[in-house]
Amino acid sequence: MLAVASVFFPALCGGVTLDVLSGEIACGELVGRTEASLTLRGSANAADLAWIADNCRELRILDLSGLTIEPCSLEKGLANGLREFPGGVLPAYSLSGLMAQTLVLPEGISEICDGALLGSAVTGLTLPASVRLIGQGAFAACEALRHVSLGASVEIIGPCAFRGCVSLASVEADGSRLVEIGEKAFSGCRKLSALTFTSPDPALTAIGDEAFGATDLQTLDLSACTALRSIGRRAFAACASLEELVLPSGVVSIGDGVLFGCQSLRTFALPEALNDLPAMALAGASALEDISLHDGVRSLGEYSLTGIDGITGLSLPSSLREIGTGVFEGWSSLQTLMVDKHSEVPILGADVWAGVNQSEAILTVAPGLEAEFAAAPQWKEFMIRTPDESTLDRVPAIDDQAAAVIDAKLENSVLTVKSSEKISAVTVYDTDGRAVFGIGANGSTALETATGLPVGRIYIVALRLHSGVETGIKLVNIKL
Repeated sequence: MLAVASVFFPALCGGVTLDVLSGEIACGELVGRTEASLTLRGSANAADLAWIADNCRELRILDLSGLTIEPCSLEKGLANGLREFPGGVLPAYSLSGLMAQTLVLPEGISEICDGALLGSAVTGLTLPASVRLIGQGAFAACEALRHVSLGASVEIIGPCAFRGCVSLASVEADGSRLVEIGEKAFSGCRKLSALTFTSPDPALTAIGDEAFGATDLQTLDLSACTALRSIGRRAFAACASLEELVLPSGVVSIGDGVLFGCQSLRTFALPEALNDLPAMALAGASALEDISLHDGVRSLGEYSLTGIDGITGLSLPSSLREIGTGVFEGWSSLQTLMVDKHSEVPILGADVWAGVNQSEAILTVAPGLEAEFAAAPQWKEFMIRTPDESTLDRVPAIDDQAAAVIDAKLENSVLTVKSSEKISAVTVYDTDGRAVFGIGANGSTALETATGLPVGRIYIVALRLHSGVETGIKLVNIKL
């Protein structure tokens, strides 16, 4: 056997530096089991690295930057049962359970193989610029890992690569070659609040199922990822802090429940290339204030928008032909629904409007279709209007007798209404007959609410009373 000169000297952190050849460390006589800091130079293989992870339980710093990883074939497999290990990579499961908190990886490696650092104690990591692939579960369950920086060469982040890294707060990636983020890649990283691409033109084409499920992302703008085409099932589900997700226009496929349970989401626009909203897509996004459905959307999948109770008005695109079961279940604030561009009544699943107070919500349909909507199950329960009807004709002006019953004012965009009868709902129209604000009154006799309407303009305030009577009054939004 070739004689090897092993040179030991104190490292900067008080540890040792060791020159080695592949296979030496695994013999168990070269490296001390109680070292706190270790720097390796030369060559090593999967068995050597596994020996360090299994035996150096007091190790806190491991520097492998000067190490070349050689291939090896073992008669007896490692704990994971693998026997064949290629060179030039960080071998599969070779450093799983490593106790070192600081790790410097070998320069020149092309891949972090499956489970290579599974359950290790590393706290931060910058990948060598040469790494192209991060394998399945490569960093899974690294519970102390707080930050990861991915180099410009990374092309694929494999399934479950960082799954369960509960302390991981930020990921920075160049992104210029990154085409795929695998399923469950960051699932369960409950402190992950920032994903940053430094390249102005990220190459990302696909995000896998549950890739970012149950993370702490707050805003994510993927608009620069112009090559992105598909986003998997529940990719961002249960991201309770996510307020905004911006997708590029070219996305053609998103999976079921993609934003399920994102209870802080406030706005979302469907990509222009997306024609079908899948089942449960935004179910439970209860804080949503606005959703944009572009002309081209053909169907809304079952329960895709259920549980959104803050939107008061919605316009459905003329391309929409089918609305699945329970889509608008729980839309308790809905006051106006526009389907006035439709040439036929859309097909409905079961219980589409469950929880919507349809008798107090206005459905605006195209002229000539009033009878069809009025005869259609689940549609006929709305107050049906057409856009060319005069609001002044539809809502009678308040007369002297009614003036004694109802009092209203609009000052600084704050609407105040008082009535001697119980009020079911209040809708505000502009002078062109468009509903611009609506609110349910739940049988109260007085309400005060901010409308956000521009001052100095004339509006018609229409009241629907519990008795079924509709009445209204013309007001000017005064600035005091």
